[in-house]
Amino acid sequence: MFDRRKGIFVQSDRSGAVKDTEGVISEVKPTKEDKLITPEEAAERLSVSPVTIRNWLRQGKMSGVKVSSLWRVREEDIEEIIQYKGRK
Repeated sequence: MFDRRKGIFVQSDRSGAVKDTEGVISEVKPTKEDKLITPEEAAERLSVSPVTIRNWLRQGKMSGVKVSSLWRVREEDIEEIIQYKGRK
């Protein structure tokens, strides 16, 4: 997940708490307004494989929501990554 305020990527643990080097920032919980997409859709937008997306989700490198046994990613998070990659 990209923290706009600090301009850095942060990791979330399995509880949904988002952490950076300074400790817990906030909790990530989807709202009704959040559009959730599949790892396959996220992979297509980021030009990586779906396996890579799932690995990032399991490792906490990317925030996501687990619905039963299926991962979902907030579309807003993918857009932030794309914008961040565009600035480099």
